[in-house]
Amino acid sequence: MLKHLDWLSVLLYIALVSIGWVCIYATGYNEQTTNLMDFSQHATKQLFFVCTSVLLILFILAIEPKFYENSAEIFYMVAMLLLVGVLIFGKKQSMGAKAWYAIGPCYHTTSRVRQDSYRTALCQATQPYTDGHT
Repeated sequence: MLKHLDWLSVLLYIALVSIGWVCIYATGYNEQTTNLMDFSQHATKQLFFVCTSVLLILFILAIEPKFYENSAEIFYMVAMLLLVGVLIFGKKQSMGAKAWYAIGPCYHTTSRVRQDSYRTALCQATQPYTDGHT
């Protein structure tokens, strides 16, 4: 799993996330609140999401790449169901657009999931025509 990683990209990711978190921490710094585990601070929330995303990245990397190739149509169908579901269960967020799911205190849009699943399904569907061509 780790030997096939692009380590330059991993180091750039770590550097950018670290710099971004330090900037968020610096802008919200208050001498009276020294507890880093105080979830009322923006930096603590961001640190929680950074740690969660690292765990999610490790989980995604642990899955065999063939799984994503074989499941492209399923991902696409789930993304389409999410798009239809947002019309029924979605929350209005920005400028009255009903394109967001409210999960706890966070809002999530379905467009990114749809874009990624569309690309995966398109690559999987056109693979027989592109084998042997670069």
